[in-house]
Amino acid sequence: MRIPFVLVASFALAPTLACAQFNNPAGLSPGTTPQQQPGVVKMHEANAVDRLFVQLLTQGGLAEVEAGTTAASQSRADRIRSFGQWMREAHRAAQDKLDPLARAAGIPVPNAPSDDQKAQLAQLRSTDDAAFDIAYLQQQLVAHQQTANLLMWEIDNGQDPALTSYAADTLREVTHHLATVQLLMSEFAYVAPQGLGATMPVREAAQGRPGG
Repeated sequence: MRIPFVLVASFALAPTLACAQFNNPAGLSPGTTPQQQPGVVKMHEANAVDRLFVQLLTQGGLAEVEAGTTAASQSRADRIRSFGQWMREAHRAAQDKLDPLARAAGIPVPNAPSDDQKAQLAQLRSTDDAAFDIAYLQQQLVAHQQTANLLMWEIDNGQDPALTSYAADTLREVTHHLATVQLLMSEFAYVAPQGLGATMPVREAAQGRPGG
């Protein structure tokens, strides 16, 4: 089944839209990003960027776990089910690493996705079987682009060394997730691989997770 042109067009625009929305998650004007005070920064000394980073990343991770669970049970395609299981496991593991860092920095951790994310999850669950895989992959494409931008924002502007180090480590994994989504999207939407997906071996996308 061929995908309507408007759906393919929205896939092509998704990374651009996500980048525009999440390059500055705090909505700060240029030059007003909170900066650390002069002097030696103590481990786990958080600034406003760190606090917002923990909030947004945790909400996104919780949404990823729910979306992955939905894909693993609702998709008819083995590769999509496998990818959903991978996302559920990977984002749970990432949150398990983030939680103690947030506690050490005195940053509260959300226990649920945002209201917008809940609405998106409800819409995904209500999608019929024929359209589910594309709907899930489109959501994953935008979500991982947003997450990558959020991680880079923390790396550049965060103050807590433990959190900025965590962001750098997590960015490598999220980049791989994004490349896999792009490859799967090219297969299921019948479009040429885009971005990072154009450089990833096809066998990795076929398995839905890294490795041989």
